Amino acid sequence: MIVTPEILKLPSDWQAVPASEHLTLESGQRPSQHVTDDPNDVPSWGGENITDDGFITLENQRFINREYFRTKGKGKVRVGDILVNKDGANTGKVAFVDSLPVAEVSVNEHVFIVRNKGEFDQRFLFDFLRSYLGQKQIKALIIGSAQPGLNTRFTKHVLLPKTDIDEQRRIGRLFVEIDSAITAARQSITTTEGLQKGLMQRLLTGRLKPDGTRRLASEFWTHPKAGLVSKGWEVSPLKRLAEIQRGKFSHRPRNEPRFFGGPYPFIQTADIVASRGYIRQHSQILSEEGRVISRMFPRGTIMITIAANIGDTAILAYDMFATDSVIGITPKENCVCVCGKGSWNECPLSRLKPTSIIATCAHCSLRTR
Repeated sequence: MIVTPEILKLPSDWQAVPASEHLTLESGQRPSQHVTDDPNDVPSWGGENITDDGFITLENQRFINREYFRTKGKGKVRVGDILVNKDGANTGKVAFVDSLPVAEVSVNEHVFIVRNKGEFDQRFLFDFLRSYLGQKQIKALIIGSAQPGLNTRFTKHVLLPKTDIDEQRRIGRLFVEIDSAITAARQSITTTEGLQKGLMQRLLTGRLKPDGTRRLASEFWTHPKAGLVSKGWEVSPLKRLAEIQRGKFSHRPRNEPRFFGGPYPFIQTADIVASRGYIRQHSQILSEEGRVISRMFPRGTIMITIAANIGDTAILAYDMFATDSVIGITPKENCVCVCGKGSWNECPLSRLKPTSIIATCAHCSLRTR
């Protein structure tokens, strides 16, 4: 996509300017002989440390020794820098560095550090680069297929919207407030999920009763494999209680256009990972030809990934077809929820939030009639 000043549709007192006239690009290095596992050394960030939504993640950090870091001239990260993933599957992802975990941080050769020459607010610039028009321009400039990437000349073909610096800063501060609200919401979700997991562990093993009281030692019996089990509970193999089927889509290449574009919802591992427990939307649709080579799973099926992100779990909100990198678990007809109010799909618990469905029925709350 070639973005012109007309496509940007800027106010009359704004300008569309070439990024190459206002930005500098810089990369670092992470030679294998200088990589360490010592967290006291210098963090070396790569594309894996840039999240899809513009944040820096410190998970899976790599490190380089401090002596090498201090002798090299480039790739040293500062607060306010913009990082761009320059190659690989996630080329074009951007992140804003609003703080550093330690005084010295570097980037490797797969990341550009983007700074402006003085006429832009870095936060304003970052929010444009991650916007629809910013990303459209960047993605259109990716070269190569086996190992796609951006070279240092890509800024010559990117247009930036430019207004006076004070207005840029006001806009940038607005986005900071929005991101702060997002971060706070995520922290709240993380805290709540931690509480939920703790309760799941105790409720689903019978340590706690549904009313929150603890079971006494005398209220358990010992199973040779499962250990302590609440009296009145049974232990059964999953295959006795549920149908386990693998999804289908073995045709290669997978992306043949004739298999897509029809009315049939189709999910892959990424849909399960992104679902947060309940698959309410699909990213692709199959044609009649695609439907024939895939497998459909009914609403309420528990889907588990068995490739890439192994073990991610979610419930189908409606009937969907699935790829062969997931399995579907569907309770058999002779199974009911321990609530005693009907089969899996009839159980009133299915109207609760998805994590409640998983906790209550997928793990241990099925019993035979």
